[in-house]
Amino acid sequence: MKIFKPVNYRICGGSMDTYEVVKKLVLDNVHEKLIRISLKLDFRRERSKIYFQDVDKTKVYEIKEIVGFSTFARAVRDAFEQMYGEFKVSPVSFREDVLRNDRVELVLSPTGGLGLFDIWVNFRGN
Repeated sequence: MKIFKPVNYRICGGSMDTYEVVKKLVLDNVHEKLIRISLKLDFRRERSKIYFQDVDKTKVYEIKEIVGFSTFARAVRDAFEQMYGEFKVSPVSFREDVLRNDRVELVLSPTGGLGLFDIWVNFRGN
């Protein structure tokens, strides 16, 4: 697992807010071997880590702030829609939603009590 330098908002492009930082990270790291994007919160240190896992490796980015689950989900969804087109939402359970279109499917699985939010990525036709 490769751990990248902590993300600093000012380095990332001036005055980016949390949503913009997460969206930029997603846009920079999405490729067709990607299988999962995860957010892990560290409340004690007031930091967040975002993991991009593919079949070969995992990239980890640390953000020096707590990233809210809603912000994370919205930024990931918006980045994927920018790249692959609009999604249809299918609620699966109380906590889980599936976003899909003809090119990609995202399964959103938050686990609030653990401070973990997994988004499973399935490129259709692969």
